[in-house]
Amino acid sequence: MADQMGRDAQSLALSNVPVADLLGGSMTAVMGILAALFDAARTGAGRHVDVAIADGLLAHAVLPLAALNTHGRTRPAGGDKLTGALPCYAMYETADGRFVAVGALEKKFWDSFCTLIDRVDLQAHHRPAAPAQAEWVRAELQVLIGAQSLAWWTDKLRGADCCVTPVLTLVETLANEQFLARGMVVPGTTASGQPFVQLACPLKMSGFEFAVRHPAPRQGQHTADILREAGYTPAEADALYGQGAVA
Repeated sequence: MADQMGRDAQSLALSNVPVADLLGGSMTAVMGILAALFDAARTGAGRHVDVAIADGLLAHAVLPLAALNTHGRTRPAGGDKLTGALPCYAMYETADGRFVAVGALEKKFWDSFCTLIDRVDLQAHHRPAAPAQAEWVRAELQVLIGAQSLAWWTDKLRGADCCVTPVLTLVETLANEQFLARGMVVPGTTASGQPFVQLACPLKMSGFEFAVRHPAPRQGQHTADILREAGYTPAEADALYGQGAVA
C-alpha cells in the first residue's frame, strides 16, 4: 500500500490517517463480528473471528491488483489514474501555497469545471492519450489555479457541481458548514473541564442519534472503582498502586 502513495519513487509518503488500523483492523473486525452475530441469532452457534490488519488492508488493494492482472505489473507511484497520471484527478497549488483538489473523473464534471474557468478548449482533453498531452493540460491548469489564492478559488467553486474543491486543514474542516450540518463535529469538555472537539459517529440511521453522554475520563480516574468491583481490598489496591501495576 505504501508503494502506491506519493508522486514518484523519491517522494513516497504515508498518511497520518491510520488506514491500516482502521480499514484493515477495525472495519474488518466489525464485518466479521456482525456476520457472526447475525448467524448466531439464526443458529445459536457462535464463531471464532480471526482478523489480521495486513489481510484486511491487502483485501482492499483492488486497483493495484487489477493493474497487475491486466499489465503484469503495478504502475509506479504517481503513475496510476488515481494518483496523478490524469490531470483531471490531481492536486494543484494555489498562489498562496495551498491546494485545490480536482477530482473530475466523470466527463460531465470535467466539462463543468472547464466551463467555470473559461477553458472550454480543455474539455476535449479529459483523459489525454499521451503523457506529453497530459503534462500540457496539467501545466495549463497549474498556471491558471496558481494565479489565485485559495480564498479566491473557494468563492469561485462555491455552488459549482464539478468535483473540484479546496483542500482544507483539519481546523478549517471542523468549521465547514457541511460537516456542521451533518453533526460530525461535537464540542465538549474533558473531565477536568478542558474544552475539546470530538468527531461524531459517521453512521446515520433512523431511531438512532449519536450523543456524547460522558466525557473521556482522566488517566486513572476509575481505577479505584474498577479494582473494588473486581474484588480487591483497599490494602490490595494500595499494593498494586505501590508496585506501579495500576495508575
